[in-house]
Amino acid sequence: MQLDKALYLEFENAKRNEQWWKKEANRLGAEIRALAGDDTVVMVGDRRVITYDWINSFSERPFKEAYPQVHEQYLRSVVTEQLDLLRLKNDLPEIYRQFQQRRLELVK
Repeated sequence: MQLDKALYLEFENAKRNEQWWKKEANRLGAEIRALAGDDTVVMVGDRRVITYDWINSFSERPFKEAYPQVHEQYLRSVVTEQLDLLRLKNDLPEIYRQFQQRRLELVK
């Protein structure tokens, strides 16, 4: 497929700057989190602009390091079913391909 050079150059520029902007967003987010402290709502004037509320996610590794005995006490065995993607890919490649995700990447 032939692509318009201007579109390619615009995409290439955006991809090159993506990592910088991601790092910058992380840096600014850390600064906002530090300023927010225990507050769950961040305001600019009288407008709510950011929420910093607790979510249903838990940092297990630091918890285990801080409280190994408690971690051990609350462990439980869990049996899960998982799709065997390698077998599906080998046995039914056409079906696997229909659901395989794709992404655009710049050639370096």
